[in-house]
Amino acid sequence: MNWYRAAAVLTTLTLALLGPARSAAAQGKTARPDLAGTWKYNTLRSDRIEEKLQILDPFARGPGGPVGGPPPGGQPEGAQPRGGGSPGRMPYGRSGGMPDQNFMMDLRHPPQTLTLVLTDTSVAVEDDAGHALHLPVNGKKIRETTPSGTRIDRSAEWKKDGDLVVIEKSSGGTTLRRTCRLDPVTHRLTVLVRFEGDRFPQPVEFRRVYDRVPPGQ
Repeated sequence: MNWYRAAAVLTTLTLALLGPARSAAAQGKTARPDLAGTWKYNTLRSDRIEEKLQILDPFARGPGGPVGGPPPGGQPEGAQPRGGGSPGRMPYGRSGGMPDQNFMMDLRHPPQTLTLVLTDTSVAVEDDAGHALHLPVNGKKIRETTPSGTRIDRSAEWKKDGDLVVIEKSSGGTTLRRTCRLDPVTHRLTVLVRFEGDRFPQPVEFRRVYDRVPPGQ
């Protein structure tokens, strides 16, 4: 075998060995977990948050009553009742009353079902009460100004580890962060929730778990 032929064989073997590795690396970089579909809340596998939220209550007071509970005489202004025994929650892009109140109600009353629709550039989330949120997944902030003048910035972004992170931040200083993650073993959707604010002594973190609903059910 002459030198030129040996070099050609060596080059071919090198490309054959490196090709799959490069392909796998490229796929690993761009691959996103399949979060699309309908998901049902799994109460038993989700964290109990009552004790954690009690940490916030003494510090979470606003006009008319504590944040996370209705003011005397009824629900916060703008809050809409929802079915399934979870009144007053204002999730996923719906604003009414004080944003802090809406955030806290979302913490106390998790959506019983979530429907996710994903494209290469956006995510749409709808819950069982028909409330929806649609955002680009490039981290761009979408700003909304409530009737009371409070600004809420919302964004969604895919992380390199495959997590989809949705952040809602109000000009009042509170931030609600949801990290959506697909468990590679159980194939359940895990939503890691983190709530923090300038008026609260510490962040609150907990986990919500959802089971995929088979198509047609």
